[in-house]
Amino acid sequence: MDPSTPGKSFEELRQAAEGGDANAQSALGWHYHSGDGVPRDFAEALKWYHRAAEQGEASAENRIGVCCEKGQGVPRDFAEAVRWYERAAKKGNAMAQNNLGVCYEEGNGVTADPVEASRWYRLSAEQGFDWGQTNLGRCYDEGLGISQDLAEAVKWYRGAAEQGNDEAQNSLGTCYEEGRGIPKDLCEAARWYRLAAEQGNDCAQHNLGRCYKRGLGVPVDFVEAVKWYRQAAEQGNAVAQLALYFCYADGEGVTKDASESLRFLSESANNGEAGAQSLLGLEYLSGDIVPRDVTVAAKWFRRAAEAGNAGAQSSYGWCLLTGKGVAKDPVEAVRWLKEAAEQGDASGQCCLGFCLANGTGTAKNFSDARKWLTLAADQKDADAKYQLRLLFFRKYEILKWRTTALYVVGYSFLIYHALTTPLGVNGFAVGAFLLILLGCGGVFLATMIVFEKLGLKQWDENEAKLENDRMWSALKQEPWRLLFIPAEDGFFLLPLLYIGINPVSAAVAGLLFAAAHYPFYPWKYCVPKGIAYFLVALWVLPYGIWSVIIAHILLDLALFALVFVIHLEGRPSWRRLIRALRTE
Repeated sequence: MDPSTPGKSFEELRQAAEGGDANAQSALGWHYHSGDGVPRDFAEALKWYHRAAEQGEASAENRIGVCCEKGQGVPRDFAEAVRWYERAAKKGNAMAQNNLGVCYEEGNGVTADPVEASRWYRLSAEQGFDWGQTNLGRCYDEGLGISQDLAEAVKWYRGAAEQGNDEAQNSLGTCYEEGRGIPKDLCEAARWYRLAAEQGNDCAQHNLGRCYKRGLGVPVDFVEAVKWYRQAAEQGNAVAQLALYFCYADGEGVTKDASESLRFLSESANNGEAGAQSLLGLEYLSGDIVPRDVTVAAKWFRRAAEAGNAGAQSSYGWCLLTGKGVAKDPVEAVRWLKEAAEQGDASGQCCLGFCLANGTGTAKNFSDARKWLTLAADQKDADAKYQLRLLFFRKYEILKWRTTALYVVGYSFLIYHALTTPLGVNGFAVGAFLLILLGCGGVFLATMIVFEKLGLKQWDENEAKLENDRMWSALKQEPWRLLFIPAEDGFFLLPLLYIGINPVSAAVAGLLFAAAHYPFYPWKYCVPKGIAYFLVALWVLPYGIWSVIIAHILLDLALFALVFVIHLEGRPSWRRLIRALRTE
């Protein structure tokens, strides 16, 4: 903004203005425009601006343009604003040049033209006007109308920042934080963020809060982080409101408070922050801090999805796929999942791969299914790894009957054996079975821990949790699956009593048992199962198949009970042990 004529009182300005002094007329108009010393009066301001403009006073012409652009004292008219800005800009008024550049950048009153915008910004910046320098820096930063040049962007940001322009100070802080056009310097980044934040710049306040939360250029201080987040949030900064959601949810810098957490999340979502909208959808889906409402969840997912949030696109696609909160529409689901997948969202890639593998909402395409599932698996998506293992069995339809065949044949063997051989259970054999399984599971767990300590292998706990959740869900929906336990022993072990128990036949039984659990479990968890069954075949089976079956049932019932106790919050080591021991 132009300063008013210095050194003159309001009355002196009025007298000079009434005497025809164009500078005084423009300055007097500014007093009425800004409400400086007099009640704000746009009509009176425009009267004096026009008197000055009639004499060719450039600052008055620029200010008439501002009134036309903002609809102050006249109906809003971008084209008329451009006309006045051009008059002043061509006379060299730096503010008008900057304002005209904004019009060309945003297409207000003229056809959008980034090249023309950057040209006017440059003319303004070269006169030292801080907003012209800030906008020219942004053009170089983003490659807007000119070739991207980060070093040049820093140069212009610095020129404006040193004049106290808070936007430039915040942008310069970002350049220092990210090493854009200048060597990375987190301390310098925090310094510039602070200068802008102290002037009330909400983006800088959020950035300074983030520095305190993460220890970027300043010591970690959650309380100080919350202070700056709150100042930004009170100005309606949606990103800062989202940050406060996490602070209240985690109790960082404030007392943990679910209601305050929800309030800030809702404010951020209502202010258009797509990430907050997606998270609010997840909260309504889970029902942890709000009553569960899948319809409201789907609504928020859609809003965030339409704003381009990849996670929300994936979640909304899942809603359409399952009919949660919206009418089931597999074709529309695939469309949203593809958008999420193409943005690199692992869940979207996994769900899209699932649809392609099963022909859900789209034609079956195992090649594309493998492509998307592999991309998701590379991002450590546990379900994608599972779906990849299943892909081979989905491709060849006959293989889906292998489990049914195993159970039918296994029970047939057991029925025959029961009719031809006396029933009997040996307590020693039952105990030996349990010791073998526990021993193999313990050795496997110890091996995993050693590998982790040596850094040779990192085990995926998300995969572990997903497998336990999948098993728990299946058991709740199909508790009769426990009846399949005897069939496994009848299929893999019982034939050995007829063909002979020796290391070779026991090894074959163990190998087949391990293979039968793939792809439901990764190979690394199938191996200890196979080894355990090899030992069971050699040392326990000679005492009779019924001892094996009783021990097998007792072990799996105990494991299912343990899974129930530690269903979601179990320690990782327990989850690993369960997977190593589980035989069903």
